Amino acid sequence: MPRSAARSLYLAVPALRARVPFARHRDFPPARAPEPSSCPIAAVSSPRGTPSRPYTDAMETDAARPAPPPERDLSRSAQDYLKAIYKLQDDGPVLTSALAERMGVAAPSATNAIGRLADAGLLSHVPYRGVRLTERGAAVALEVIRHHRLWEAFLHRALGVPLDQLHDEAERLEHELSDVLEDHILRVLGNPAFDPHGDPIPGRDGSFEEDWLPTLADLVTGTGAIVRRVPDSDPEFLRYLGALGILPSARIEILAREPYLGPLRLTVDGAERVIGYELASRVQAEPTTGDEITPG
Repeated sequence: MPRSAARSLYLAVPALRARVPFARHRDFPPARAPEPSSCPIAAVSSPRGTPSRPYTDAMETDAARPAPPPERDLSRSAQDYLKAIYKLQDDGPVLTSALAERMGVAAPSATNAIGRLADAGLLSHVPYRGVRLTERGAAVALEVIRHHRLWEAFLHRALGVPLDQLHDEAERLEHELSDVLEDHILRVLGNPAFDPHGDPIPGRDGSFEEDWLPTLADLVTGTGAIVRRVPDSDPEFLRYLGALGILPSARIEILAREPYLGPLRLTVDGAERVIGYELASRVQAEPTTGDEITPG
């Protein structure tokens, strides 16, 4: 059964820009294996998905909202809050407690941030029910996510930064990307549709392609598949996946699976491995042989 998807300082209105053409997952080169091995929001002076699935479902209309500020007028903290809400709101309104936990701050700090972002017209807040981004808030969040994933792609492909180090470096850089530098990155990378972890990169208009893919835990015995997506923010987990060879573009085949959420035996680029169910449930793959998945 489907799982929930999907997290510029100088960019102008994204809707007025040309849409970046998308590549397919299979066009992205194999990932390099990893090497072994909170603060409250600043005051905002004045307010700034896949094509088939909207990522905004504001609980109130934007019609009465004042015009939002340019993204460069928002603090990094404000942008981080918007990005966090965007990634949490797939399952419904985001509770203050969940947002505080995601941001690593105390609940009162998250409450203050919510109030300021709501006053700026970037989110809708219903007390005791939670928050959702408005269209303007989602546009800012998607720009930050786009920059983050473009930086990951550039750092990995152009500089050879290992997969397990990309997320933290991109977190530092995602707020700093001019139009000119973005154009150079796109020219060098060829307008990638996916980052090295397999996450889709939003276009300048905020749209992106994201097909649902089963996890390794969903695949039945005898199924062949290509690994397409791995978690991006757990360096230790990525290093372990790298040691197993279970990275984007790796070819796998399910040889056997134990019942009751037991381990799976599979081959990874021809090498036999045994992995736990929890690990298998965190890696998405595109089936190439067989057409069945285990019941949800």
